[in-house]
Amino acid sequence: MRRREFIARLSSAAMAWPLALHAQRRTTEDARIGVLLVIPLAGRPAKDAFVAGLQELGYRDGKNIFIEYRSADGDLDRLAPMASDLVSSRLDVIVASSTPAALAAKQATATIPIVFVNVSDPVGIGLIAEYGQPGGNITGVSNIGIDLAAKRMQLLKEAVPSIRRVGVYVSEDPNVSKLQPEIERAAKALKIGTVAIEFKDRDGLGPAMARAKSSKIDGLYVVESVSALNVRALLAEFEMRTGLPGVFPASEYAEAGGMLSYGANIDSNWRRVATFVDKILKGKEPREIPAERASTFELVVNLRTARKLGVAVPPPVLQRADRVIE
Repeated sequence: MRRREFIARLSSAAMAWPLALHAQRRTTEDARIGVLLVIPLAGRPAKDAFVAGLQELGYRDGKNIFIEYRSADGDLDRLAPMASDLVSSRLDVIVASSTPAALAAKQATATIPIVFVNVSDPVGIGLIAEYGQPGGNITGVSNIGIDLAAKRMQLLKEAVPSIRRVGVYVSEDPNVSKLQPEIERAAKALKIGTVAIEFKDRDGLGPAMARAKSSKIDGLYVVESVSALNVRALLAEFEMRTGLPGVFPASEYAEAGGMLSYGANIDSNWRRVATFVDKILKGKEPREIPAERASTFELVVNLRTARKLGVAVPPPVLQRADRVIE
């Protein structure tokens, strides 16, 4: 064998060996999965959906896999150290829920496989190169929030045709800056004005209500973000105390008292993520697994809230609802 050919083969083998070893380690029966969260999953259906999805594929937490959960409890500044902690734990896969968590995980490691879930624009924020060929060590399931921004505004206008000026609940979540331009375009097309509204906790509720009153808004639009999800009960209270009919990005808001919600089915996304984890544990690299957009969406109408707000939700909206909360 010629010397140059021998060196080329040796170099190729050296590059492949760590990947093969990594894949072999992931097929053992003590695989470890880290789940990075902005808010806890404990007691939420999403966690049950994820665990159920894994069980359907033959995994049992505490037996042939071990799942470690890390939650920032709504504090985005805690995500980076938590991501670093998970990386130091020698995990086989990291599942990152939401845009901030996925970005923190990406910053923490370029080698451990990452599966994201409920990220609105993974290409736009640089998590992946494209859906079909993610590249790098990241893949997952998006909730295509950008595509739904206009749909939610249209639903609010359809449910309450008299709306002319909407308070848009924003936060420091990086997801919001991506969605805001789409929301503004959708509002402008419907001849609706917008005013930014923000509060992080109950202390900020009063000032936000005062701003809503002085701005003479007559509707509420909640931008999709984990920060908003973390204060969903307060948002429902804000809606009720101001008398502003609102549209929200997920069913959890409607269950908390929000009038309308439309978005990806979060539980379905988590169940789908289990299949990504399974493929990785069986040796596939994330770059070989095309990322996916959410495929299941639901419209939920909280009729009880609508009645309290004095809103008669039109029959066409009710007929399209996947679920009506009486």
